[in-house]
Amino acid sequence: CNARSVRNTWPIFKAAASVHRPSILAITETWLSDDIASSFTYYNYCQFSACRHSEHPGGGVMFFFSPTYNMVSVKIPRQPPVSCNVLSVTDTSNGHCWVLVYRPPNCSADDTRCLLECLESLLLSHASITILGDCNMPGIDWQHNETQPASSIQRDLVSMCDLWSL
Repeated sequence: CNARSVRNTWPIFKAAASVHRPSILAITETWLSDDIASSFTYYNYCQFSACRHSEHPGGGVMFFFSPTYNMVSVKIPRQPPVSCNVLSVTDTSNGHCWVLVYRPPNCSADDTRCLLECLESLLLSHASITILGDCNMPGIDWQHNETQPASSIQRDLVSMCDLWSL
């Protein structure tokens, strides 16, 4: 879910989660800072977060996993650019890696390439992986794996997805 400030939408998330009881809750654009992210809890779910550390507001990602998962934070082999967020956790019972990504709409081409290299480093280091998030690339037609209009960054993301069968 894209929260556009989890501080403002937290009661809505909690109410919806209470009805549906998801095993995993993935939130982008939390707009939180490190000092307050830990105050957001949901029952006995395990929470992981990565806050955006840049001069621009917004960004940030947060995972919640039900107690049936044995999750630990994973060191990312190649760090993402400061304008983006990448959060990686692994289930110790089966080794599956979960990755949550946020790329701001105004992200530079260099930062986007760095983000793609970061994701590729995770793909190389985990046999089983799920990548979720918001890359803010509305020009990609995911049904046909095409970009409209064709930008090199969008083509790079589609190519990476094709290469890794994502």
